[in-house]
This record gives sequence, structure tokens and C-alpha cells, in this order.
Amino acid sequence: MIKSFQFYIFLHLILLGLMSCGQEPSDSDSLSETGQNLQQASLLNVFFHKMSSLEVEVFYEDESEPYTGTTVLGKDYWNLFEVNLKEILKASERNSLSISIDTKLNEMTRFDKRTQTSWSAKELNSLFSELGAKEANSNQGILSVIFVSGHFRDNAGEVQEGVLGIHITGTTHIVIFKDVIKKIEASENTWVARFSEQSVLVHEVGHALGLVNNGLRMTIDHQDKEHGDHCNNQKCVMYWLNEGRDGLQQFIRDYISTGNEVIFDDQCLNDAHNH
Repeated sequence: MIKSFQFYIFLHLILLGLMSCGQEPSDSDSLSETGQNLQQASLLNVFFHKMSSLEVEVFYEDESEPYTGTTVLGKDYWNLFEVNLKEILKASERNSLSISIDTKLNEMTRFDKRTQTSWSAKELNSLFSELGAKEANSNQGILSVIFVSGHFRDNAGEVQEGVLGIHITGTTHIVIFKDVIKKIEASENTWVARFSEQSVLVHEVGHALGLVNNGLRMTIDHQDKEHGDHCNNQKCVMYWLNEGRDGLQQFIRDYISTGNEVIFDDQCLNDAHNH
């Protein structure tokens, strides 16, 4: 009974925070500074067919560490990411697949605070190299995540202060802009910020693994072409508004009502499972 009451408070706090949200995300993720317009077929082949192990390595800039710990229900904050990663890879049916995820700060790699306040995709790609991010091979898949301060700077040189995260096409590199997450926490509450951080991670992993039409062939057409590599289903985490604060309100309501931790819709999952 106590746990149920705590769960209600937790969900109520999320909804209260989202009711006052008001910023649309910029449609700027899945950007390429690598000459690739789609995720590499060779990488997708590793993730969906060849690898026997997967490592998710996490780096964070000093004072930009990701949220860690457990919820009031005793679940790890990274559980949402792990559940959805396993679902898209159909891990339950791949008995030989082992998955390792850095979910605690002492498992992650901290690096010194940087002076720059905005980052281009090219600069971020160089940062991955500087930090020694691993590369996938035929037996092991690698997803590399960096949490940085500052904001994303697009190819036109414009700073996009509303961008929560990006995936760099042609790589398995994902970046989360912690200053944007901190703004959510400052204006709303910690629970909204923590859910946002995890849902954006799931969203960007979707791009890294070829969703939507970013290397994985669609079983049926569900791409929102107006907004790039995104799903046209508002109830899917790959819908373009679901990577920003404003669109999360209804998304979280649906998530709460179903109790389902998998936030990819069936169409996105079918694309992955039929690859």
C-alpha cells in the first residue's frame, strides 16, 4: 500500500511538471559529420545479427553527470533505457547475447570540464576519439554516450538551445546536453528531468539502431518525413515531439495508463525485429 501511494505521488509530480512545459524540440538529431546519410549497414548487421555481447559505455563532463540511483519504487533510473534497448534487440530470444551498461557513476568515465559553450557534431565526434570511445567489431557491439555541458551548434553555426540530445549518423555515438536537462529540473521538477533524460537516451538509441528509415527498412510506412527520421505515431518515443518537454505530457499519460515500460511502438519494433 505504501509503495502504491509513493508511485501515485511520483506520477502526479511528473504530470504537474509537464502541464507547465512549453518548448518544442528542434528537429536536429541524427546529424551527420561523417559523410553518412543513413546508419551504416555494416553496423546494423553487427547489432542485429553478429554480436554476442553489447557494451554501453558512458562518459560525462565534470558537473554534467547523468542521473543515477533508484526511484521511489526501488528501480534503477537506467531501467527504462535497459528495458527498451533489450526489447529493440529482442534480447530475450538471443540467449547468447550479454549486455553491459554503465549505470553507476563509478562505472562511467569522468572527464575535465570544458570551456566551450556549444558543440558541433564534428567537435563531438573528435571528443569521442579523444576519450577513447571503443569501436564495434563483428563479435561486440558498442554504444558510446557522452554527457556534456553547453548546447548543440548545427551545420549553419546556429546554437540550438532546445536540443536535448543527438545521434551522429554513421556512428554509434550519442550525446546528451546536460544544461538543457538541468533547465527542465530548474523549471519543473527532478522527476520530469530524469524521465526526460532517459527517454531522450532511448530516442537517440533508436536512431543509432536505424529507426525510423535510418538504415532499417520499414515493414510499413510510418515515417514522419516532414521531421526526418521520426515516427508518425504520437505514442511512440520516436515521434519527433517526444524528445522535447512539450510533447512529453500526453506521452507520459499514455505511459502511465498502460504501465508498459516499452516506449517504442509496434511499428518501430517490427522494423527492428524483421531486420
